Parts: sequence; C-alpha cells; structure tokens
Amino acid sequence: MKEKINHPKYYNLGTIEVVDAIVDWGLNFCMGNVIKYVARYRHKDDSLEDLKKARWYLDYEIRKLEEAKLKLEDGEDLHNSLSIFNKDLRVERG
Repeated sequence: MKEKINHPKYYNLGTIEVVDAIVDWGLNFCMGNVIKYVARYRHKDDSLEDLKKARWYLDYEIRKLEEAKLKLEDGEDLHNSLSIFNKDLRVERG
C-alpha cells in the first residue's frame, strides 16, 4: 500500500520535503498551500486541479494584502492589519 499520510511520494521529490520548506520559510496557511499545490501538481492525477487550488489560495492572499494596503492608506498600521489576518492562519513551528 502506498504511503498517503507520512511523507507521501509527491511531497518528497528531490531533497526537501514540502512541509519542511513551508515551516522553515515561516509561511502562513494560504501561502503554504500555494507552495504545496505547486510542488505536487505534476505528480497528481489532476494537475490542473492542483494549480487551480494554488491560484485560489494565492488570489486570497493577494486580496488580503490589497485590503491591508487600503487600510494603511487610510492611516491604519499595515503590520497590525496583516497580523490580524495571519494570526489564525499561521503555520506553527514544531
């Protein structure tokens, strides 16, 4: 039986496991998913679906950054705007 939980093959191509890169880079939930779906898209049955998932998470992150930028232009602190958005989505380091 193929391993689907611990270290599946499509996340372990090359020398770096995707989750290790996401944690090391300190990416939030959305950007971690972008990396995950892009890294595995060629190794899954439905490549197009994984790329669309990556695009969805990237578009979501872009919208949030644009909203934060508008708040900054209205005099709010960008760091506070972003930290409120990211606080529940941050990938926890082990």
